[in-house]
Amino acid sequence: MARAGASAGEQAARQRRHAAADRAIVPERLVLPDLRSRASIDAADRRYAARQARD
Repeated sequence: MARAGASAGEQAARQRRHAAADRAIVPERLVLPDLRSRASIDAADRRYAARQARD
C-alpha cells in the first residue's frame, strides 16, 4: 500500500501529460458521398474497369 501511495504523484504527472495530448486530438470530419450523382457513378465505373483490366 505504501508503494502505491509513493507512486501516485508520478502516475498523476504521467496521466496529465497523456490528457494534454488527448485534448489536442481533433476528430476527422467525414462527409458521405452522394452515390447517386453522375460523377460518383462514373468514378466507380472507372475504378471497376481499371480493376478488371489488371485481372
